[in-house]
Amino acid sequence: MGGGTMKRSPRLHGIIPPICTLVDARERVDEAAMRRLVEHLLKGGVHGIFVMGTTGEFALLSDEERRRGVEIVVDAVKGRVPVLAGASAESTKKALAAAEAATEAGADILVLSPTYYLPPTQREILVHFRTFLKHVDLPCVAYNIPWCHATSIAVETAAELLAMPGVIGMKDSSENWAFFQRLLPVKEEAGAVLFQGSEDNAAVSFLMGADGGVPGIGNVIPAHCVKIYEAAKRGEVKKVRELNARLQRVRRTYSLAPVRLILKYMLSLLGIGSGKGVQPSEALPREVKRTIEQTLRNEGFLD
Repeated sequence: MGGGTMKRSPRLHGIIPPICTLVDARERVDEAAMRRLVEHLLKGGVHGIFVMGTTGEFALLSDEERRRGVEIVVDAVKGRVPVLAGASAESTKKALAAAEAATEAGADILVLSPTYYLPPTQREILVHFRTFLKHVDLPCVAYNIPWCHATSIAVETAAELLAMPGVIGMKDSSENWAFFQRLLPVKEEAGAVLFQGSEDNAAVSFLMGADGGVPGIGNVIPAHCVKIYEAAKRGEVKKVRELNARLQRVRRTYSLAPVRLILKYMLSLLGIGSGKGVQPSEALPREVKRTIEQTLRNEGFLD
């Protein structure tokens, strides 16, 4: 990694789930479970996989666990879809270290958010990305998730980021629909791609021209998320509404516990992983588990 010739990137589109990092009872990355999850996602027709994102609990993992997680996913995917790897960190230096590990592990695209913990200014966000891009060889997707880095990427800053050589698109998880609408013409002018990170806003975003979505629930019901995206691209508004209503009923369980733990428990019901979260986490209450299981059954997502 050294800022040489930027590798060409596939045109991203569709459903790219942020894959959960599954761990065993000792909180070691569970390779067998991760491989089962990758096959579950690919069978569901996803268009890519994002590893070491927020849903992947990257901030709770060691550097070696992050690297190993990317390595497992890349090997399991075997080039069938693009693998996006998160390189977000508290500083540019740490982000570059994560990027180097992900590049060596075989990722196709890097995903970078503004630095977190100490909220950056808009100018610092630009400095962060410019410095990062000078030292990496893979294309990059900018990641806006203000509830994690305490600063939202402004529309004007997004325009500058998408104009940078090497930045091929942006994922917006602000959950701000008005803000996302302002990004749509920006991405069109830049010839970039724009992905919706909010599951609440995904369906309408697809209808309005978003290139795809990065839904956490896509870990559990990938085929259903793909159906929503494909129906939207065909302009089948009624079908989108029907499919989205089912997804939203599942999402209502998110209010019961931390989402990362709910997703892992849902996966365990499908026979994928132990359901264990990375510390700090606690076991889900029995009544919460019952509600989650019944919801999946009611919506036809659990036999």
